[in-house]
Amino acid sequence: MDFDKIVERKLWLIDESASRTDLCVEIGRPRWIEPETEAVCAVCIRGLMNQPLDVFGSDLLNALECGLSFVNTELKNLPKGQKVQWIGGEAYFD
Repeated sequence: MDFDKIVERKLWLIDESASRTDLCVEIGRPRWIEPETEAVCAVCIRGLMNQPLDVFGSDLLNALECGLSFVNTELKNLPKGQKVQWIGGEAYFD
């Protein structure tokens, strides 16, 4: 599924055997679904997710913040033995 992507970040997912999977974090343009009441932001972590997920917020900025928070939570809570790295090998999380 395509969406109005505004930013992306390329990362690596490394497992215990040092096998590498390319990840691409994509954040969509926040949009109102209920004017001045509720907004949504599409988020996808390609390499972990099959399709984008809508993350909701109270306004456009909150929907974007919630989308970013969702990404960080997903990347921090990977199964044991998996870690995220920047392209090139530097640890993504300290």
